[in-house]
Amino acid sequence: MTDIDGLPEGGYPPGFTPHLRIPFGLDRTGRVAVVDQDTDAEVLQTVRVLLSTRVGERAALPRWGLSDPAFFAAGDPLSVEEIVELVADEEPRASVQQVEQVIDELGDASVTVGITTEGQL
Repeated sequence: MTDIDGLPEGGYPPGFTPHLRIPFGLDRTGRVAVVDQDTDAEVLQTVRVLLSTRVGERAALPRWGLSDPAFFAAGDPLSVEEIVELVADEEPRASVQQVEQVIDELGDASVTVGITTEGQL
């Protein structure tokens, strides 16, 4: 018997290893939203979490994450290098292709990181 999504009653399809979707939320059926392990979506989610986590934020992994970007100067090659090395070390299924920093007229910076995955996101 299956439910309205075609999933086996009480479980996920064979070969599906669910990871919680971040940010946490519900899917259209009201279940906890998940992404399948080893998909481009899961790799991308891991990189997003990695780059938005500051070193020291995770008690169980205090060295996991990125240094506080407030201390990076505009165009600082160390910040680009840190991003590339961090992704390579912590998420080897992804490869950084581009890091672009934009500073607006108020001096606020935003960083865009382009990646590819084994599945070529």
